[in-house]
Amino acid sequence: MNTSHTLRQIQQQFINSAYNSEDTALYPHISSSPVSAKGHTDIYRINLIAGITKAMELTFPVTQQLVGDDFFRASIKHYLSSSPLCSTNLDDYGSDFPAFLSKFKPAQNLPWLADISQFEWHFHCSAIAPYSPPLPANALSGMPPEDFLTLELNLHPSAQLFYSSWPIMSIWESHQPNSDITLSDINITTDGPTHALLHRPNIKVNIHHLNSASYAFLNALQANKPLFSAFEIACEKDEDFDLIENLSTQLQIGIFSTASK
Repeated sequence: MNTSHTLRQIQQQFINSAYNSEDTALYPHISSSPVSAKGHTDIYRINLIAGITKAMELTFPVTQQLVGDDFFRASIKHYLSSSPLCSTNLDDYGSDFPAFLSKFKPAQNLPWLADISQFEWHFHCSAIAPYSPPLPANALSGMPPEDFLTLELNLHPSAQLFYSSWPIMSIWESHQPNSDITLSDINITTDGPTHALLHRPNIKVNIHHLNSASYAFLNALQANKPLFSAFEIACEKDEDFDLIENLSTQLQIGIFSTASK
């Protein structure tokens, strides 16, 4: 075994070989008996790719269904070469997979694929978010009207707002078990856009279709805008936006949290 390199250099070479089968810099540091240096590194590489692929399949199941198993697994190998693991928790891996797909040449004939994977990443983040009790539905009862001007509401830690110019929700729903629609029922070019909210007030991730005004309202609250400012932003999308009706619905379904910002 060659000891002229520092431990840090050897560790980096090990990482490089785990991602790239053509990187042989580590070989001089490996005993080749009874298994070759390539054989040793292949074992780690195969297991690394298999573990990450399984995790990605669980996070992006609809993306996988849309492109097929072989394409999906090949795309992950390319993705790994540009986005190596930076956490020991596989739940953290895949945040920039949608951005990768948007530039991945073999996927260019599906321009909405990256948005599907972004929606699935939002679903994943909502599912693993820390638990926080939803704000009670009657929490704002009796509040003086003047206090609404500066009131700040905290969206639930699991809340994920999603927008796409494509009909992403319909595509996603068409690939759910027992769905009433199929991909052929959707006009990809005209059935968009998608405004959605995903959140998990208890155990299950809930998904809500939003109109553009409700989306703008919640997006402003998530950006720490006070309630009245968020209302004004929503009114730019719909001058008839009903603040009381929207707040009542959102409190009922547990969109807000007792947690402080």
